[in-house]
Amino acid sequence: MGITFALVLFLVSLVSGDTVPTSRPSISNQYSSTGYEGETMKYSCYLSSLGDPQVRWSWFCGQEQMRSHITYSTTYTYLTFRLSRKYHQKSCYCRATSPSSILDYNRTSSRSIIYVYPIPDEPPVLTSLTPMDVSEGEYVSLLCSVPKLSNLDVSWAWYCGNHRLPSDRAEQSGAITKISFKAEMKYHQQFCYCRANQSLVHYVSYSNLKRMTIITEVTTSCLSPVTFGSTTGLLLAIIVALFTVVVLQCVWLRKNNGTKETKSSKEVHQNPVYSNEPSYETLQRNETNM
Repeated sequence: MGITFALVLFLVSLVSGDTVPTSRPSISNQYSSTGYEGETMKYSCYLSSLGDPQVRWSWFCGQEQMRSHITYSTTYTYLTFRLSRKYHQKSCYCRATSPSSILDYNRTSSRSIIYVYPIPDEPPVLTSLTPMDVSEGEYVSLLCSVPKLSNLDVSWAWYCGNHRLPSDRAEQSGAITKISFKAEMKYHQQFCYCRANQSLVHYVSYSNLKRMTIITEVTTSCLSPVTFGSTTGLLLAIIVALFTVVVLQCVWLRKNNGTKETKSSKEVHQNPVYSNEPSYETLQRNETNM
């Protein structure tokens, strides 16, 4: 009886034109069966023929039927989703079902077990692309990255001390961000750093620090020829005036000293104490000796 029924279905299918695949779907993993929370997992299922009418695809991970991020291409179907802890050690597989009312086809692929690990407590790595000792007005470039979040979209923020750096000066691509900004005195001796935020995996972390030093330079300006000439002339006039004063003072002192010497000489000759004539005592002593 069973053989007869199958034969009848086969004859009916020939008349109606319905066909079904001759094998079960084949599943494969586009990346790895292990990953961190928030990373992307992608599966594909394949049939050499989809039958007529074509089979309908469905995806499952554990007891959950996956309904979003499913795409199709010829005889393939793809499932792409973000890993979370609820998928840890769950089996994912696809199912192909023929809509034919005559032929029965409802086959599942083999199962692929997923292992999901939590994001490690790894802070962003800050690298300075330019020296941190700069003059005011020069550009400073910094780079931040979180290698473990390479497959995730990360929100970034930049700071130097308590000053948040302008977001329009930053470029970012996934788990990497770069910023270039002008050095200002308000950043002098401040520590610069970045902050990474990934809400899907509840990741918020700050990078290491880089201290910025603003170098102040003494500005020098050249004198104009007119200014140089007037300044030089003034200095020469001052030097000549000082020289004249010194010469006049020397002449006056010399004249004054000469007058004093002449006066002293006259006083010596006129003073009896200094007379060349012999004194009474001397004459008396000479007479006694004779």
